[in-house]
Amino acid sequence: MEKWVLSIVGIVAIGVLLDIIIPEGDINKYIKGIFSIFVICVIVSPLPKMLLSIKNSLSQGKLPDFGGDIKVNQELVNALDNDKLAIIERNLEKLLIQSGATNVAVNILDNNRDDVIDKILIEMDGNLACEKAKQIVIDNLRLKVREVVVVARKSG
Repeated sequence: MEKWVLSIVGIVAIGVLLDIIIPEGDINKYIKGIFSIFVICVIVSPLPKMLLSIKNSLSQGKLPDFGGDIKVNQELVNALDNDKLAIIERNLEKLLIQSGATNVAVNILDNNRDDVIDKILIEMDGNLACEKAKQIVIDNLRLKVREVVVVARKSG
């Protein structure tokens, strides 16, 4: 990559020198045109190697390695996952309250290892049937869930 950047810098420097040295006139246009084609060739030169690398990597089921140090910020990913789950919990609570439940608490238990939520635990007062609450959650959630548990507390 460094060689490529240095090639571009060198070709630009040569271009500036040519512009200074070559006198104005018809020949200047032709030389600039030929030089522009040369500059484009230098800029595009690493593309075939890069495309071949991408093709080989994808055929092996891997992402291409361009030599960069790209790392996943796992703390950020986990924080975003937790925020997403908290929003889902609040939305499910609101939905169940709109359906007639009271004193609703939704807890999502998930290990964040796949696109399926492990377990949704719903605690609510017994104003809404457990099976109805479970069906409301399943029908309105756009994510896959392995298990939905509804616990109806007795109203005292």
